[in-house]
Amino acid sequence: MHDEYGQIPGGAVADDLRLHGQIIGDAYVPNGVRLVLRGQVAGTLTIETGGSADIHGMVTGDLINYGTVSIAGSVIGALRDESGGARVEPGASIGRG
Repeated sequence: MHDEYGQIPGGAVADDLRLHGQIIGDAYVPNGVRLVLRGQVAGTLTIETGGSADIHGMVTGDLINYGTVSIAGSVIGALRDESGGARVEPGASIGRG
């Protein structure tokens, strides 16, 4: 897993990533890849089947989960848990209010 502190464009997260910066635009986590989000996704984040994510930062759009995800941060949009593999930690924020 590598750390990223800057801004990166949306699209596929190519390999295991600990993001302290920002993804600009919609992003997805493919099969076999893990994202640890401590920064922000400025768009919708999709976790594909076999992908995983730990959300400690913020997703400004929707979070669509077909894999596994743990949410301890904020999702401004909706959570669509298609796989049933989402865990929302105490103190996490989902939705616009």
